[in-house]
Amino acid sequence: MKYIVLFLFLIGGNSAISIEYSENHLGLADELIGISEMNGVDVSAIAVEVLDYFQISTDVENYQDIKETYIESFKNDYLMQVRELYVSYYSEEDIKALIQFYKSEIGKKVLKNTDQLSNDIVLSAELWTEKIYSKLESMVDEESK
Repeated sequence: MKYIVLFLFLIGGNSAISIEYSENHLGLADELIGISEMNGVDVSAIAVEVLDYFQISTDVENYQDIKETYIESFKNDYLMQVRELYVSYYSEEDIKALIQFYKSEIGKKVLKNTDQLSNDIVLSAELWTEKIYSKLESMVDEESK
């Protein structure tokens, strides 16, 4: 019995790994990435920041080649991984609906405001945490008197 369960597990595991998606599904994911993930993203500027972070200066003889390698890898490797995630989470119909949403006025507004909204939410959470921590600390101090 153990061997049958193990065999079924291995077969099930392998089929999960080898899921194939239609070209249409993958194309829709590419369109969605173009609209949502890559909205206003300057990959060249990101490359410069990354190279600066790793202290690769423009003085390096092959700086431009290194930068181009980063950009090419971003487009061909990273975005392909994102594409695979999209198609694994969303059906073709889901992606069509998301594309329609992001092309609408409210969808465009969401894309425009998402980064600032996320930053504001993080800041709000930090401020709230400080406030509640201070309040709880005061309550503990009062209790210990």
